[in-house]
Amino acid sequence: MTAGRTGGRIKIALWTLLLLAMVLLLSGCWSRRELDQIAIVTGLAIDKNEQSDGESQGGAEKKDNGGASGGDKETGPVEVTVQIALPGSMKAAASGAGGSGGGPATYWNLKNTDKSMFSALRHDTHVSDKKLYLAHSEVILFGKGIAEEGIADYLDYALRDPELRPGMLIFVVEDRAHKVLDAPPKSEKLPSVNLKKLADSQKYTSESLSVRIIDFVRKMNSEYTAPIAPLVRMVQESTSSTGGGGGSSVGSSGQSGEIQLEDVSIDGIAVFHKDVMVGEMDKIETRGLLWATDEVRFALLTIPVPGGDANIELLNAKSKMKPEVGEDGKVTMTIRVTGNAVLGSSLTPENLAVPEMMDQMQGEVSKRVEEEIRKAYEKAKSLHADVFGFNEKISGHLPKEWEKLKKDWEQVFQTIELKISVDIKIRDAGGLSKALPHLEK
Repeated sequence: MTAGRTGGRIKIALWTLLLLAMVLLLSGCWSRRELDQIAIVTGLAIDKNEQSDGESQGGAEKKDNGGASGGDKETGPVEVTVQIALPGSMKAAASGAGGSGGGPATYWNLKNTDKSMFSALRHDTHVSDKKLYLAHSEVILFGKGIAEEGIADYLDYALRDPELRPGMLIFVVEDRAHKVLDAPPKSEKLPSVNLKKLADSQKYTSESLSVRIIDFVRKMNSEYTAPIAPLVRMVQESTSSTGGGGGSSVGSSGQSGEIQLEDVSIDGIAVFHKDVMVGEMDKIETRGLLWATDEVRFALLTIPVPGGDANIELLNAKSKMKPEVGEDGKVTMTIRVTGNAVLGSSLTPENLAVPEMMDQMQGEVSKRVEEEIRKAYEKAKSLHADVFGFNEKISGHLPKEWEKLKKDWEQVFQTIELKISVDIKIRDAGGLSKALPHLEK
């Protein structure tokens, strides 16, 4: 009798657990949001509010890639632009050439100005009938004007907001940041996605880099390491008004049959002290920095050879940095760069595949890499910015010596001696064993 009662209780308990499990499974995701109730944001641009820049200013401004924009007078100090994807239009344009064609608009740029980034985004609901959904944001851009004033408050919001991901990419724009989101891309439907892919492709030339917002903030919180971010510039280009390349015209050239378009280019890096931009490094200086910090995997170098030039492609470069501190406190940083390369193209009638020419080219490559590293260090000294993270190398390898150096680190950084060793082997001359014949001129 007792056994029967016990068995019945077990069955009741099992059924109870089964019912509870079914309730949990059938309840769905508590945070689920229907697609038709949200506006999917793919990128954000933060600009200084400048009444004098001659643009249409407004408390809220909406602009898609096929329409006009307008608004009332702004009163706030920060202008926030969000790029909203239009899924229905993107599907309809799937057979076209992207968002820059003459088809339906694939994105909507919504601009608002207020006293903070938080309030500007919240007040977008005055224009949009859908709540902004920020979890798919790929990029956050800061105009140079606001970067030179400081971006800590905006990064604070970006990291506190549960939807914004710390892995999104950060950029500084030479002009107004929103212009990058306004520039119709040629091969993508969304300017924000185009910029992210453009940043990812920098690894093939190592003339800039992609930086996640969380990595930027980590360096910003460091006492001595200077944060960096890719620098974006707008490039003017002309195209025929009757051509098939399509896109929203940014301005007329004033000539019949030709319009001026703006394209986007990543060109070097912006350098910060904490959250304030203090200067720039060009492409060559940037690559010099990346050589030293082991962030070059691929690169293209043009070197002089007898009768012309040769293009050398670096395939798998690596570098190591080792600090030394003398008894007098003098810091020496030894940087060793190694890697393999191939002859990409020859712009000379000379045969570069012979051993003596290969050795000469290797010497030129080593010379060029060392020059670029030294240029980067000279620029960093002029900006008083340890973009290399030399301080981290010393504190990690020589903690006792670092304790003596850190109080005067800004002065110490200016006097570091670089010992640079480059060993890059050109392993292949390509598919040709000798140069093709050139016509005598």
